[in-house]
Amino acid sequence: MDDKNLMIRVLEWATKQEKFTFQELCAAVNLSEVEQDQLKLLIHHKSLLFHRHSTFISSVDKPDSNIDIFASADDHFKYLEYVELQEARESAKDANKKSLVAIWIAVVSMFGSIGFSIASMVSDINVPDKLYGAIQSTNQNVLNELVGVRKEQTELNDKLELIEVKNVCLINTDPTYK
Repeated sequence: MDDKNLMIRVLEWATKQEKFTFQELCAAVNLSEVEQDQLKLLIHHKSLLFHRHSTFISSVDKPDSNIDIFASADDHFKYLEYVELQEARESAKDANKKSLVAIWIAVVSMFGSIGFSIASMVSDINVPDKLYGAIQSTNQNVLNELVGVRKEQTELNDKLELIEVKNVCLINTDPTYK
């Protein structure tokens, strides 16, 4: 539906009025002859707007006709539904635009992430001098400790061999052992 629709124009104007005549309605909404005839039938059959006159269609064209017409609750609801539909369409368009922007941001960030990952895999690793020095000194300390442990183990092995040799000698010299 567009705003040029007869029903929408009539309902928009009529729901803002307390009561009015058919001539006031036609003048305010700027209806053509065909639209006036259509509207007469709609009002006469009470499909649109409300009146309290039994012969509306035959009486409305008389120059001294003062038949009061007003928008019923149903007419108000029809117009409110139209307004809500228009707002829902605008909201849907806005949500569509925002979702497309979000999708494009996600796609751009995905390709950016891929690009940065590839660039970091291809580039040389740059270790700062301070970190390199700290790693070097830690490795040297560990190496010194390992050398110390190795010396102690060698000394312990030598002592163990000496103890074994002494035990073997003592066993060989013991007359009760044979």
